[in-house]
Amino acid sequence: MAQFTITTTPEEQEKVYNAVKKLNGVAAPVTLIAKTADMNPNRVRYVLVDLIDAKRIEKIPTKAFNPHYIRYKYKTID
Repeated sequence: MAQFTITTTPEEQEKVYNAVKKLNGVAAPVTLIAKTADMNPNRVRYVLVDLIDAKRIEKIPTKAFNPHYIRYKYKTID
């Protein structure tokens, strides 16, 4: 099976980090984070994963509608 590696730039990470910081503690969908960061939502998904891996933000589940649909909020780690 093919493996893809998607890299994100420090500039993208900083834009998304600032957007998450602005929405800190709010259960916001990725589309709202993307709109706040003025970026494409698909790209923001990859940046969020990189920021979580770098321990700059925390992903907190807020509501599980079913096993496949869980709402999250993101919180900056200062």
